[in-house]
Amino acid sequence: RTDAKSMLVEAASRQEQYYMDNRTYTDDMTNLGYAADGADSENGHYNIDATAATATAFTLQATAQGSQANDAVCENFTLTQDGTKGVSGTGTAASCW
Repeated sequence: RTDAKSMLVEAASRQEQYYMDNRTYTDDMTNLGYAADGADSENGHYNIDATAATATAFTLQATAQGSQANDAVCENFTLTQDGTKGVSGTGTAASCW
């Protein structure tokens, strides 16, 4: 789970820099300096992608993959431009983040 959370925070920071430079957010992770649009987290437990982006808002999602996909409590994580944290699974954002 730490793998997802740390990469989401890093990607959000890159989104803010992209916004400062371009006055819009992006849904293409390569624009944020990642090798692919849909980047694997450092330990490979999650795939991180910008699932929505407009000039004034973005949503980043960390989708569990491999053995981490078996985590039914805190499966996938989201983070938005205003810092709203979300999670899918049986857990809550407060307990998973």
